[in-house]
Amino acid sequence: MAVELVADSSGERAEEPDTKEQEEDREEAATEGNEESLPELLDLIDAAEESAGNVDALAEVIRNIGRRIRATPGDRDLLSDFEGIAHICKAL
Repeated sequence: MAVELVADSSGERAEEPDTKEQEEDREEAATEGNEESLPELLDLIDAAEESAGNVDALAEVIRNIGRRIRATPGDRDLLSDFEGIAHICKAL
C-alpha cells in the first residue's frame, strides 16, 4: 500500500494512506502490458495449493490471481473448473 506525505496542522509531515480507488488504479496500471509476465492461472492455482503453510507466499499468489483475472477475465471459470477456489480455501 502506498502512502502520501501531507502536512498536518502542526506543520509536521504525516502519512496518509491511498484510497481504495488510488490503490486499484495503481494495480491496474502495473498490470497493463504485463500480462505475459504474470504466471498462467493454472500455475497460480497450483502455487496456491503449494503455499498452504506460508502466509507471505499465499498472499502473493492471491494478489497474482487477482492481477491475472483482471488481465484475462475469461480465465475466471478456471478457478472453479480446476478447484482453484477450493485450493485457496484449504490453504487459508
